[in-house]
Amino acid sequence: MSNVEKTGEPSKAESSSRRPAFSFRTKLAAGVCGLVLLTGAAAAWFSYRGARANTNALVHSMFREVSGHAVTHTRAFVMRAAPLAESLAQLADNGLAIHDSDLLANQLLAILKGNPGLSWVSYGDEDGTFTGVYRPIEGGLRINQSRVVKGRTHLIEHDVLPDGTRPIANQEQDSGYDPRNRFMTMHLALCDSETGMYRWVSAGHDPAILYDPTADAFEEIDAGDVPLGIMDDVEFTEYSYGPLKPGQIVFVGTDGVWELPNAQGEQFGKERLRQTLREAKAEPAKRIAAILLERLIVFRGEVSPVDDITYVIVKVESAPE
Repeated sequence: MSNVEKTGEPSKAESSSRRPAFSFRTKLAAGVCGLVLLTGAAAAWFSYRGARANTNALVHSMFREVSGHAVTHTRAFVMRAAPLAESLAQLADNGLAIHDSDLLANQLLAILKGNPGLSWVSYGDEDGTFTGVYRPIEGGLRINQSRVVKGRTHLIEHDVLPDGTRPIANQEQDSGYDPRNRFMTMHLALCDSETGMYRWVSAGHDPAILYDPTADAFEEIDAGDVPLGIMDDVEFTEYSYGPLKPGQIVFVGTDGVWELPNAQGEQFGKERLRQTLREAKAEPAKRIAAILLERLIVFRGEVSPVDDITYVIVKVESAPE
């Protein structure tokens, strides 16, 4: 008996005997199923791409619309502010009761009520007499009257209640506030959602504070020009910073925020401000602003603020595309 070893290609008989046998009907059914699966997968892919493109287009459209509304609102506010300031200047010469603080307070109160976008309206003269009406951080309306006598500022404030009564909210023999040493600053900014750039013009305002939570680092964006009303014919320079990164927070506010005192005479300070931004970094901008307001109210207790408390918080939610 001999052993035979075959090499080379198998014979047709051997090949056919080793391949699985499928009928024509089975092959046809498998082909149709494969075609259906392939068509479904292609349709799903194109549907996904289309939905994603539509979503992106919708998001960009909403961003542009929101940005447009913000710009329009800001422009409208600035356009209203200029005629209002001019009207107040004319009233100071022809209508305001500048020599009667109580009557002047009523006039300023009417102006503030008629302009919901304003937070403070005031008048001060070269003798150090000051009359103002403002919106406290806890809400409502308050009249602020003071006069400088022998270097001491006598202050009295009244809350304006809905029923017309005006209880005393605060009274000090020397508030340390001399209105003759104050001036007006401005910070006008635009966050470009398409480029991520932060553009601004500053008239002697405190620098914006930028917080980067990724690096846990703070930076003061300090560039600007002289305060308003100091010099005639001043041309203000536009500055830019960026692009801003997702998660970064921009704070712009008045010094009344960090200079807010408590009953012990301690100021809120920028360190507490930075700590608040750090601890609230995961929250949206509106919630961060609310948390800061809550902490300011708790910190001051029963002490009235000696300056206005105004701030804006911007948080970058996504990178520009």
